[in-house]
Amino acid sequence: MRWLVALPLLVTPGCFTFAASIGGSIDGGGHIGWVGTFDHGLAMLAKGQWTRVDEAAIDRRVNAIVVEPLAGGAARIWIGTAAGLMTLERDAAGAIAVARITKRDGLPGRSVLALTRLADGAIAAGSSSGAALVDGGKVRRIGPHGPIGNVWAIGQTTDGQLWLGTTTGLYRGPATPWTDKDPDGNGGWQRFAVATGALAAASNR
Repeated sequence: MRWLVALPLLVTPGCFTFAASIGGSIDGGGHIGWVGTFDHGLAMLAKGQWTRVDEAAIDRRVNAIVVEPLAGGAARIWIGTAAGLMTLERDAAGAIAVARITKRDGLPGRSVLALTRLADGAIAAGSSSGAALVDGGKVRRIGPHGPIGNVWAIGQTTDGQLWLGTTTGLYRGPATPWTDKDPDGNGGWQRFAVATGALAAASNR
């Protein structure tokens, strides 16, 4: 009920909520809810109150967020936006630091459309031109070689395999970055699509 009551106070007409996630135990042991909206930026719910995160460095066109708990009750918020990948670190005292990762840093596309945190702690980011792993300050490409269009969704199964939901179909493959030694040219990725007969065509009839 808290979310349903609070959201209308924050979200104005024309604001579409695309992502939501729950943070760790900060602010005296309480939980913080994070909501990313397209055109209206990032907001947090703490102690029953909504507050906009008014940081000029964060693009207001948010597509996805992932909350990574840190030691000492702090948290790092990964924010996929229309202008790249942003990170917001908020310590237990509430101090905020913001960093930005873009195509210049190795992202395959300008916009980041999907995010997920993998079992090993790395962040997988789906962009407007493929996917990448972000880990230890490094950005490395993952996924099949060749154009696959927008990566709208990313998931990881218990066997460690990644699934990418893209403009050109659903792909499954290893959570390992591209290398120069890739004999088959697609890194062991499989494609499932209506065109290949692997997926059923949807219909509204």
